[in-house]
Amino acid sequence: MFSPNASVTNAQMLTFLSRVVGGKIHNNGLQQAALYWAFENGLLEGLPIMLDIEANCPRSDVVFFLWRNKIISGVDSSTISPQGTATRAQVAAVLTRYVQNIKAQK
Repeated sequence: MFSPNASVTNAQMLTFLSRVVGGKIHNNGLQQAALYWAFENGLLEGLPIMLDIEANCPRSDVVFFLWRNKIISGVDSSTISPQGTATRAQVAAVLTRYVQNIKAQK
């Protein structure tokens, strides 16, 4: 079930990003595959060495992942509340806008 107001884990966020940019992550070993993909693509640079992939992904990390992947260029801290937890609906909205922008550029 989608559960748009459920929190996003770090593994889910990395999986979302991978799939949006065409990464190949399969459901077998999903968390490890997402972590490996993020490491190989430089998304984890600047984050703690031991990223807890099962923990909820704070908005600050969502912003970091999106910035690192050139999905956003910056936000106002009062607009995104970077210390809060991102919901699936918020992440889906940002990724949808990103995909729409990519299609518009082609």
